[in-house]
Amino acid sequence: MNARVLLLEDEADDALLLRVLLERAGHVVQVADLEAPRDALPPTDLVVADTRRRGDEAARLTEGLRAAVGDRGLVLVGAGPAGTWLEAGADAWVAKPVRGAALTESLARALAAGDARREAERRAAAAALAQARAERDWLRSLVHDLNNPLTAVSAGVQLLSIDPLTPRQVEAARQARLAVGRLQRLVEGMLDLGRVEQGGALRLDRGPVGAARLLDEVVAGIAPVAALKRVEVEAVVAPELPTLVIDGPLVVRALTNLADNAVRHTPRHSRITLGAWRAGAAVVLAVRDEGAGVPEELRSCLFEPFAQARDSRARGAAGLGLAWARAVAVAHGGTLDHCAPPAGGAEFRLRLPAPR
Repeated sequence: MNARVLLLEDEADDALLLRVLLERAGHVVQVADLEAPRDALPPTDLVVADTRRRGDEAARLTEGLRAAVGDRGLVLVGAGPAGTWLEAGADAWVAKPVRGAALTESLARALAAGDARREAERRAAAAALAQARAERDWLRSLVHDLNNPLTAVSAGVQLLSIDPLTPRQVEAARQARLAVGRLQRLVEGMLDLGRVEQGGALRLDRGPVGAARLLDEVVAGIAPVAALKRVEVEAVVAPELPTLVIDGPLVVRALTNLADNAVRHTPRHSRITLGAWRAGAAVVLAVRDEGAGVPEELRSCLFEPFAQARDSRARGAAGLGLAWARAVAVAHGGTLDHCAPPAGGAEFRLRLPAPR
């Protein structure tokens, strides 16, 4: 059993004795001060901490070390009782004066505990991955099943507008068209994400299109939904922007997802701003709202599929729009990022390479 051991010590003489015992047992030993910054501890198989602390102070030390060393084995060398150290997170305890046999036994116990923790984490991660794959396979199958009937529903809703309708029927047909449009964007996005996850790529039909035209299409598409909440939608386009060579309809869908998200999260009688400007070698297309902003705990996973669904504010949201919009950005060689404006709300910036 040869291990890499980090020896943390607050007394130089004691450190020398422990180091000799550990190296005689065949271990590779690094020594650091017990007060060394916890985030600077080098990677090793085991951590052995020797201290003269007792009672509550010893328990606090052990809890801090356990948090810092993660799944590595942790051995405490010090005064008793053993329960103080073990209950606070140590895998083994060695009483002073240190005997070689007791130290060897404690190291073996700590190594085994570390291995067990890593195996448990590996199994948990594998189980979570298998569950996620099963759920995505089921969703992919469901989406394929929804695609054809949804097309038929969309055609039927369009037919409703042919014959004269009463005002109430006109409003009902309008609401149905909005709902069908959202469902179609969701289904198309899920199908596209499925292709990307299986190693494919989004199919791009590139052509020249101006930023102003893109934003105008998004404003026209989102206006009926925004009107239901009395939300004003405006587009601000910087002058003399270069013409983009992109898949226009795909980028419009991505921006519409962002704008639809903004409507959902912004309060009534507020404003959503779409913007376009030049930033170095890219053109930035942005959507900003006046809502409560993205919770801190969601920002690190914001663009993962279904992450948005964990947000209690996102009632009715599947959490796929941002993941799909980022896939569109990446397919064009661009990026999609979130920023928190100083005045509040949320802003999403889609950066696309500008033609040279």
